[in-house]
Amino acid sequence: MLYLVPLLLALNPLEQEFIDTLTGATMEGQSSRDGKEGVSPDKYNIVKVEKGNGDNWTFFVKIAFRGQEMTVPIPLEVKWAGDTPLIMVTDKGYPGMGTYTARVVVYKGHYAGTWSGKNGGGKVWGVVKQKPADPVTAGKWVGVVTYADLKVPFAMDLQFNGATATGAFFNGDQRAASTNGKWADGGLQLEFSQYGKKLETKLVDGQLKGKYGDYNIEAGPYCTCSYEGEAGPDIKGEWKIDGTGSKMVVTRKGEDTFATINDAVHSGRFDGLQFTLNHFDGERASVIEATVRKDKGLDLVYKQPGQGVKTYRATQ
Repeated sequence: MLYLVPLLLALNPLEQEFIDTLTGATMEGQSSRDGKEGVSPDKYNIVKVEKGNGDNWTFFVKIAFRGQEMTVPIPLEVKWAGDTPLIMVTDKGYPGMGTYTARVVVYKGHYAGTWSGKNGGGKVWGVVKQKPADPVTAGKWVGVVTYADLKVPFAMDLQFNGATATGAFFNGDQRAASTNGKWADGGLQLEFSQYGKKLETKLVDGQLKGKYGDYNIEAGPYCTCSYEGEAGPDIKGEWKIDGTGSKMVVTRKGEDTFATINDAVHSGRFDGLQFTLNHFDGERASVIEATVRKDKGLDLVYKQPGQGVKTYRATQ
């Protein structure tokens, strides 16, 4: 059986820079027509460029046609004058656009050249606006989800690939990942279909603000620049929660403390008086406030949305 494998062309540094400059970029400026006063807008939305054999290249350009936007492959020649690419078209016909000749150079974020067609010619010039970087910083974000009677801090991991976004709430090694997501209209949208909920936010002054299901949510990039508490007393080990038959297992990683009750991992730090440990996995939310007693036991305050405050004692 014969398998056809695409030929991967080796690119020199200038060709690779040319591709990186134009992929996802917009060439935007003005055009003039010889013998006429004034200028007209000149704009090309480039999805990507690909090199073929020799001087042959293909530019994939977005155009509007009959009220719809589509991406059209346009074959062009690119020649080099030293380190400067020259885009060339010579009496080339394009369906629905006519026949043109053009010479356009691209250099240090600008383009300029000449064009001619059936009804005359002129000049073009403008700037190359490169695709913006990821809309917000990827990595760890921290925030608060607000219920009617409780505010629950949380941590999540955000990653971006162009307009595609993924997110995961996490507590220690536990992660609840989004099933779909995107960056659109100046905000982050994530879907957690396993819980039947959506995160819909807008970026406001560097903070993501919006809704998670029916609840208000706000988050910002994680920063170690503020005081977060310290390790505090060593409460590692297994604790019996009096009167409940439940157990709480406490571990520590660096200055972070983790407490697991009924498979829900709560994480947090010591604030100088007590441990405040939070759990939010996209579905369940709870807060544990643990204070060390003089007899080395723990006083626990356990909070869940809509269930009021419960107090317990715990012993090892």
